[in-house]
Amino acid sequence: MAVPGQAGGAHCDAVITEGTIQGGSAPGNTLDAIYNMLRNPSINVPPIQLVVGPPPFTPTAATPDWTLAVTWSGGGMNLATALALDSSGNAWVASYFNALTELPALGTSGAVQQIAAASSALNESYGLTVDGSNNIWVANEQTSSSINSGSGSVVKFSNTGQVLSGASGYSAGGVYYPQGLAADTTGNVWVVDYGDSLVTLLGSNGTPVNGNTGWGMGQLALPVAVAVDASHNAWVANQSTNTITKISPDGSSATAISCCDGASGVAVDQSGNVWVANFFGSSISEVSNAGTVLLTGQTGGGVNHPEGIAIDGAGTVWVGNLHGQTLSEFSGSKSAAPGTPLSPASGLGTDAQLATPFALAIDQSGNVWVSNSTNGTNTVTTFVGLATPVKTPLLGPAQLP
Repeated sequence: MAVPGQAGGAHCDAVITEGTIQGGSAPGNTLDAIYNMLRNPSINVPPIQLVVGPPPFTPTAATPDWTLAVTWSGGGMNLATALALDSSGNAWVASYFNALTELPALGTSGAVQQIAAASSALNESYGLTVDGSNNIWVANEQTSSSINSGSGSVVKFSNTGQVLSGASGYSAGGVYYPQGLAADTTGNVWVVDYGDSLVTLLGSNGTPVNGNTGWGMGQLALPVAVAVDASHNAWVANQSTNTITKISPDGSSATAISCCDGASGVAVDQSGNVWVANFFGSSISEVSNAGTVLLTGQTGGGVNHPEGIAIDGAGTVWVGNLHGQTLSEFSGSKSAAPGTPLSPASGLGTDAQLATPFALAIDQSGNVWVSNSTNGTNTVTTFVGLATPVKTPLLGPAQLP
């Protein structure tokens, strides 16, 4: 890299210095230095100065971070809520106002397209998951009175948009105002029933594994999200209390663990530890698979009423700040200091124009996908190469592809 009219060496050295990760070796060239900045977007932002001499444009402003974001619109998105990725890297987005949208894998020539609308029994959709066969499951919090007495349903689609669950979807097994969904490697799908604070476990054909009534009686409190560990236990976020709940695969055991403050998002890492986004506490928590609280009320890094949470292939924790309009990054359980904020105090992506970020998902290239749930925004944002890649669809703890 050279600056017109000046020797380039000193400026190249400055970029290499600023692109050196703490504790790591200096990159061998400016391209590698810039790559380090993009993968670690909060490093050395304040000191770096690429403009030499009189600036060509005024006023000038410091770069808040080195994130690169792409904004998606169209495809019928109408207050985007849940999202998940299939094995080809396509992102599937549920909208609160009756739409299912497919976004092509980043870098491909595919088009944004609406797959289904209200005619497919979509209504007030908050939950979505993709199973191991790339089928898409959507939770409708409410339905018409002719379907489950208006108390919601779960609809299963093929990846070509065909409805596989019948016109009325699935509602047996105690489905009652469902919100969060999570698929596991057996083909089962966990359903969080917000209306009666229970969970339903559906088989791959929609038949309830739990029989006619939900599981977790007395151990859940207005649950909104669920994640599955490697042993097929469900971990449920209880938004109206200070707990998360662990439920065994057969429903025989349900244990509430005090750890949190308005748990709204939950994710399981490669070590089986459970990470929680605390909406009311504006913080995150960590719980071991055995139920031991390892970290509670961790703040910093711009975390501000977080909703979505995801783990990348390296175990790093990513959080979407519903009120902060940013992302936060924290070190994972395998680091020397789990839960240490890695993002700046303002969060990451301040220039990306996030709008009430609701859900997060990480793809096989390390791109971070975020749904923007502000009414009227109707977009999804992708942060390019920000995280370590994750195998998709997500069927339990995050794994490298």
